[in-house]
Amino acid sequence: MKTSTRIWLTISAILIAVGIGVIVVALAMNHWNLSTLGGQKTVTNNYEFHDNIENISIDANTTDIVFLPSDNGNCKVECYEREKQLHEVTLSGGTLYITAKDERKWYENVLTFSFSSPEVKIYLPKDSYDRLDVKCDTGDVTIPKVFSFYAVNINLSTGDISCHASATKLNLTTSTGKITLGDLTADTIDIKNTTGNRTLRNVTAEDITLDASTGDTTLTNVTAKALTSKASTGDLTMNNVIVENKFTAKTSTGHVRFTDCDAAEISIRTDTGKVSGTLLSEKVFHAKSDTGKIDVPKTITGGLCEIETDTGNISVKVK
Repeated sequence: MKTSTRIWLTISAILIAVGIGVIVVALAMNHWNLSTLGGQKTVTNNYEFHDNIENISIDANTTDIVFLPSDNGNCKVECYEREKQLHEVTLSGGTLYITAKDERKWYENVLTFSFSSPEVKIYLPKDSYDRLDVKCDTGDVTIPKVFSFYAVNINLSTGDISCHASATKLNLTTSTGKITLGDLTADTIDIKNTTGNRTLRNVTAEDITLDASTGDTTLTNVTAKALTSKASTGDLTMNNVIVENKFTAKTSTGHVRFTDCDAAEISIRTDTGKVSGTLLSEKVFHAKSDTGKIDVPKTITGGLCEIETDTGNISVKVK
């Protein structure tokens, strides 16, 4: 090894050691609080409204959004946010608006970072509202069971959605993130996500549509008049799912498993994956697999049950 190379490697090692030492000292002086290293200070801003609210509109960049019941009969918005990445909170015409305001210069956007996670908490005084519209680039959205809405529209680029609030119309979209629904009723549920799992538990709806690219879908104690599940890659697991009219499942790569489920008409199609489970009533089975074994009852009464796979076994029993 050349002498000059050895010298530069020694200098680099010394600089790295000094940098690590500075970080350790800085953390120790700040009680090991990682949020102090980023160069972006965090602040907490509170807003309170006494007037009636019917709609909520949120347009955020990077923040977690949490809904909570108010304890004093007023609407309160608590923003834990970065100093130059604030939120404008206003009330106009019965609509609560929360809008992100990024006041950073272009170079601040490049040179600064933060370990802290911004969060907006919304304390609502009523149980029922008209519309909830949320658009956010990065962040989770959490809505508890105590609330209900006529329409909920949530669109996230990266983040999880956890909704336990009932709604007439429920439209949830994420590019990357899991979606969880529980203990709610709705007329229509429309879920779209590119990457992430979908979980529905104790849900009753008229029409449910699940559309995903990659991720597993799990349905437990679900009742619907119509149910459609589409996925490119991912398993579909169902327990005690009852569909009054037609149930349709289509996946390119993934298994379909169901326990104690039923529908008036069933259509299941997989390219690569097995289909197995138990139904609660007899069906007229039409089962086909290009590569795989087929084991279905030879019943001749009931609704139509069509199951087709390119590669995978088919095994269904009537309980």
